[in-house]
Amino acid sequence: MKTLSLSAGLLLRIMATVVMPAGSVVFAQSDPPASSNQAPPLWASAGIEALDSGLYRIGTVLIDRKNSAVSIPGAVNMREGAIEYLAVTPDGKTYESVLTLKTKPLHLQLALLLLGAEFGGGLAYQGDSALPAGDSVDMYVAWLDEQGKTVTHPATDLLYDREARRAMPKSKWIFTGSVIRDSASFAADVEGSIIAVYSDPVAILNNPRSGRFDQTTYNPNTDLLPALGTEITMTIVVPKR
Repeated sequence: MKTLSLSAGLLLRIMATVVMPAGSVVFAQSDPPASSNQAPPLWASAGIEALDSGLYRIGTVLIDRKNSAVSIPGAVNMREGAIEYLAVTPDGKTYESVLTLKTKPLHLQLALLLLGAEFGGGLAYQGDSALPAGDSVDMYVAWLDEQGKTVTHPATDLLYDREARRAMPKSKWIFTGSVIRDSASFAADVEGSIIAVYSDPVAILNNPRSGRFDQTTYNPNTDLLPALGTEITMTIVVPKR
């Protein structure tokens, strides 16, 4: 199976930005299709909407260029049981993910690339013990408590290490990036995998900590997580270059 990485360099080579009315931007091929029957590239419909004060939107992903961050809406999906993901799409592997994020994974990867983040891959298969490669990012999850006040925690706080008997230590996550398979489908969109705790080359972000190759290491942190279905906002902060 042929796999093509979606990198910033690749984007620059095969697409150009076209400014549309009302501040919208869409990605288009640099060269027109050889045939009218040729399918458009995956990112052709990834419109970027320009908002105020350096804010942009791709689908449901909000891009904050000033603070070098992206935000995505989601919900609490699991509060007990072994998990392999911190976050998947609602159509992904929800039976093993703490959160669901309401986004198209391709939009999230494009948003991170547009903020200058670089991915490195490094994983060959699910449960790979190799160290994931790519830029390190910080992730935070926020929700409203019973008093209506915003509560924000590092994403690691939502995960409980069963062996260490404590929340996952605070540290960064790795932008490994997902891939395009057979030049036709974005793997993360197909599988719905976004943020993996148990190493996954399809996921956009991966866990670099020990336990990443043991699918029984982590559970949801029930001492911290709000009720199932609680709406959350995931924020990913990219280091400024």
